[in-house]
Amino acid sequence: MSKNKITILILTVIAITIFGWGIKAAEPSLYVSPAATSKTMNSVFDIVVKINPAGQKVCAVEGQLLLSKLSLQKINLGENITPQTSPSFNNNLSFLLGIPGCATQEKTLFTVRVKALSVGEATTNFRKVDIIGEGVSISSASVGGNYEIVMPSTVTGTESPSNNVISCSCDNWNSWQNESCGEGECSDTQMAQIRTRSCNPTSCDIEEQTQCINDSQCILAAKTPAETAPAATNSGLFLAAIGNIFSLGTGNILVEILVGIIILGILVYLLYFLSKRRRKEK
Repeated sequence: MSKNKITILILTVIAITIFGWGIKAAEPSLYVSPAATSKTMNSVFDIVVKINPAGQKVCAVEGQLLLSKLSLQKINLGENITPQTSPSFNNNLSFLLGIPGCATQEKTLFTVRVKALSVGEATTNFRKVDIIGEGVSISSASVGGNYEIVMPSTVTGTESPSNNVISCSCDNWNSWQNESCGEGECSDTQMAQIRTRSCNPTSCDIEEQTQCINDSQCILAAKTPAETAPAATNSGLFLAAIGNIFSLGTGNILVEILVGIIILGILVYLLYFLSKRRRKEK
């Protein structure tokens, strides 16, 4: 074999190896957007949880989103996402989400609105991730986010920063209260809930939170009951049958009266005939 052929063969093997490694390295993954940013303390911002199928077909995603130094304010599911277990305040942001028809392109699963709690590095991470294709797990890869939380600027003119910092004190959250089915961003089968707290001074922090939860009463109310005609009683059917006979099937009340008179006359004649016959026999 010539030297050139050997060189070409070696390069081909290397190229195939690198190409195959690249294909293997490309696997579906769960990630957040933005992955990194800088926010001020007490600011509220959105973090979007997305799936990157990496050219494969993703039909469901399971996992849990962990928040550090971030307070959850609100959750919105992405378009055309079917929740088997929807991320919520009550289940520590665990989720199992289906994607009807599966996805081969990047897709938003849900959005969380958070509040930066303290100065420092806040993070979002995933755990127990399972990315599912057509009936089989295809990946558990995920990428979290890192957010620098800084103190807001409070200096105006030549005043000292300490003179412009407003102290905010809030009570504990009240318990969740039911509102009504389908209210706000909730679907017809979900109950809207709200909880509140008081802050001093007023509105210096979040004083109201809402969430949507699946509710059996809402599911039952969403179903349209079939309208059924009341069942006719036996006596009603019997009287209707007699009326139909008397009217000769026409339903005309005058015909019913005329037939009734004729039948009554026949009965009177029969009674008279039988009575007269008994007299003759005696």
